[in-house]
Amino acid sequence: MAQVHGWLSGSTDATIGLPPRVKVPRCLEDYQLCRWVPQIPLDDVEGLPVWKPETLLVFMGARPTSFEWSGISEWLQDACRLLDEGLLLAELEDRPRAVWMKTAYITEVGERPDLSDVLAEGAPTNTQGPYLFGERNRHHGTHKREPAWSPKHEVVDYVFPRWGNDKQQ
Repeated sequence: MAQVHGWLSGSTDATIGLPPRVKVPRCLEDYQLCRWVPQIPLDDVEGLPVWKPETLLVFMGARPTSFEWSGISEWLQDACRLLDEGLLLAELEDRPRAVWMKTAYITEVGERPDLSDVLAEGAPTNTQGPYLFGERNRHHGTHKREPAWSPKHEVVDYVFPRWGNDKQQ
């Protein structure tokens, strides 16, 4: 979703979301591939099938180290504003608590605390955090960034502190 909207308004990262085992055309071999099976229908943007914002955020929560985070501050709030609670819950169905909590955390950062609360309260209760969000050994230049801890989401965040986000709880 963000990638397509990026194509429509300017440059974007070379990333494509594809289901597993779909052969990539040779002309797209240089793109980063995000393999994922959405649980909700795809959107259509100018004839191109794309993930709905709900699928994108759940993918980000499930595989934060497989996602390119540069430029996210430019579109995360817009994507979160578009989220539909029912579609988000359908995309999260049968996924582990860690994915629910990390997705709830992303919606909180994206300024949708209403959805964050719904997800955190509705998450499966079979496990307990902390859940790592991002790469533990991420460095910013020569300095290692300290992670942010969100007790509400049981998330140790190694991603968003890079942007100086001080809204974490």
